[in-house]
Amino acid sequence: MMKDKRKGNQMKKLLLPLLLFLVIGCENNITGIDNRPRYEDVSFTVEEYGLNSWNWWRVNLIVINTSNELFLKPWHIEVDFYKDSTFSTFCQHVRAKVDEGLYPGDTLKVSISTHGRDCLIDEDDYLTCAVTNIQAYK
Repeated sequence: MMKDKRKGNQMKKLLLPLLLFLVIGCENNITGIDNRPRYEDVSFTVEEYGLNSWNWWRVNLIVINTSNELFLKPWHIEVDFYKDSTFSTFCQHVRAKVDEGLYPGDTLKVSISTHGRDCLIDEDDYLTCAVTNIQAYK
């Protein structure tokens, strides 16, 4: 009986440091959808954004990997679409999967689109829509 109790105490002594390592040692920059770590050193240029003729929101981006890290495929880009250029009317948060790796210093053109059902706009408001919060995730 005493042997089993010592075995249990030894197990607790081994599990506690392991648990602390897992909780404290994990990355803290997890902020994306599905808790994916964010790529910090990346540059986005918005080439074009708006609605197409089928009322799909779209944004065309130029992405530059400004880090020393290879972006392994697949990786993801997230973007927020707004109904207005003052960012006061949120429409939709969109995530797109990128199936191409991106080497340090390299550039990639990416197009992201989604149905605008959450935020339909009139033809007159077409030029006032905007995108922001563009980020890349592993």
